[in-house]
Amino acid sequence: MEYVESLRYLYSFADWERGIGFGASAPPRFSLDRITSLLGVLDNPHQRFPSVHIAGSKGKGSTAATVESILRSAGIRTGLYTQPHLHTFRERVRINNVPVAITTFTRLVERIAAAAGILQSEQPHLGQPTTYELATCLGFLCFAEAAVDMAIVEVGLGGRLDATNVLAPCVSVITSISLEHTAILGNTLSAIAREKAGIVKQDGLLVHAQNSMSVIDVFQEVCAERRARIVAADADRCELLAADMASASAAVAGVCVTGNSIAAPAESGAANPPRPERLADGTRRETATGDLPASNCAQPAQMCRIWALGEERTVRFPLLGRHQRLNLSVALAVIDELAAQGLSLSVDEVCSGIESVVWPGRFEQLSALPLIIADGAHTPDALVYLRETLAEHYPGRSISCVLGVNRDKDTGLLLDALLPSIDGLIVTKSRHPRAQDPQEVAAVAAGRAPTVVAASVAQAISYGIDSMASDGILCATGSLFVAAEAREALGLAAAIDPPLETPGNLA
Repeated sequence: MEYVESLRYLYSFADWERGIGFGASAPPRFSLDRITSLLGVLDNPHQRFPSVHIAGSKGKGSTAATVESILRSAGIRTGLYTQPHLHTFRERVRINNVPVAITTFTRLVERIAAAAGILQSEQPHLGQPTTYELATCLGFLCFAEAAVDMAIVEVGLGGRLDATNVLAPCVSVITSISLEHTAILGNTLSAIAREKAGIVKQDGLLVHAQNSMSVIDVFQEVCAERRARIVAADADRCELLAADMASASAAVAGVCVTGNSIAAPAESGAANPPRPERLADGTRRETATGDLPASNCAQPAQMCRIWALGEERTVRFPLLGRHQRLNLSVALAVIDELAAQGLSLSVDEVCSGIESVVWPGRFEQLSALPLIIADGAHTPDALVYLRETLAEHYPGRSISCVLGVNRDKDTGLLLDALLPSIDGLIVTKSRHPRAQDPQEVAAVAAGRAPTVVAASVAQAISYGIDSMASDGILCATGSLFVAAEAREALGLAAAIDPPLETPGNLA
């Protein structure tokens, strides 16, 4: 099986993330029966490594990345499972923060396909697996085969019935809770919290972020029912001392767009910044480490006082914003608990891991001159955090936003959260199947902010660069897919999968 064939196979199933393949005849969307049975055919790889399991509405990816970076700095062999990916499906499964190799990916997908065939033959009543279930099997197989010392696994949706909830983790983690996916998880914070708390195991351990009392009450109730210990990650584990924004004003980088611009953003024939070339298998050549490259400039950071393993230290934390300080507090509480369980960690290793964490597409500075930021915020709460972070770290600057949202979002609420501090909008759409028509977004924004429409993220970035003030900021946001395409437009993708909108695009 070639890499493109592997992708075609994975994407041929029902996929909630892309909103594809679900209908009246589809099997139930959320159940642990299929994933449990499929993993059984694969000899239960999820039982062969220890894990940290992270759920939440916001911050679970950043928390996972920070925990992974700390453990890797301590010489611990890590596995990291997150979703969605930015540029290539292989980013979802990492060993020591390196995306799974193409050869491993294709070999394991072939093995999973055989197992799915056996399951369909022996237990047809379970129905076909979903893309997410297959990806979860891929991650667990990869971690077991690589003999990781610790896997950090992010929940995809909810918790109770998420495919990852077959794990028996060392620590269950729940980050910030907000209203999300209400048609599935419930329309109150308490209902959503109960779904998230479904990852707590009998006699287990839950570390949770600061949340409303209604949410914490649910956590305490569930932990009491399951005789699980509960640890609150207090915000005072991480305190802001100062912002280190020197790189934002230093001429350490230029954009990678090579002079192409668009005279009229909505014009279909407008020029685009060049896309990175692909190899024959549909990817770009890897970097030396195989990891996602950071942006082409030194990243700003926040200087924080932290408390870790019983000691106080000062660290330079590369993830900006108050919300990231809350996420770091959760990560530090997790590290304390892992150390208490016998994992060998030093405070110096914890600090090194914090200072070296990279989580692309989350308030990531893509270029210093001009100043371009990509942030995958896609909920009202996340966009408020984005607005607050811009104000905290770049006060008084003129801000233009490249904005693309998905069809399942309330565009009006997103604009309510974003617009108070935005001077202009360039609305566009990503290549993602769920992307909303930018003309519809522009109609909702009409009269609220100066707005133009661009046919693609690359066009929007190019237009924004041409029109931004000399001391301005261009921020690409609204979905992680917009952030990803902004990175691609600036040449920051180490590997790009072939387009998968239709099977014909894979040829």
